[in-house]
Amino acid sequence: MYLVKEADILAWKQYNDLQFIQCACRFTENCTLCDNGGGGSKRQEMKSLVKKFRQTNPSIDMNIFRSIHDVNLNTIIGYHDKEHQYNFLDDYDSKKTFLVDTQEED
Repeated sequence: MYLVKEADILAWKQYNDLQFIQCACRFTENCTLCDNGGGGSKRQEMKSLVKKFRQTNPSIDMNIFRSIHDVNLNTIIGYHDKEHQYNFLDDYDSKKTFLVDTQEED
C-alpha cells in the first residue's frame, strides 16, 4: 500500500461514491484533514515534508521505500522479532572488547 498514491485513493473513493468514517483516534482530533477545524497532525506534517522533498528529488518515495531493505541489524539501535526485543546495549560490552582486541593485533 505504500506505493499507492493518496491522490489515486481519493480518486477511487470519489469514482465509487464512497464515504469513509472519521478516525476515532485521539491523536487525529485536531487533524485539518478530518474536517473538524483542528490545527494539524504529525502525519500531515510528514506528508508536507515529503512533498517538499519531491521538489528536489522526484525519487524520494522509492528511496524511502528501499531504505527498509537490506538493513544491517548491527547498526540498528533496537529491533524486535515475534519472540524477543533486542537493544544494541545487550552485547555492547562484548563488541567493545572485541574491537579493542582486534586493534591491538594490528
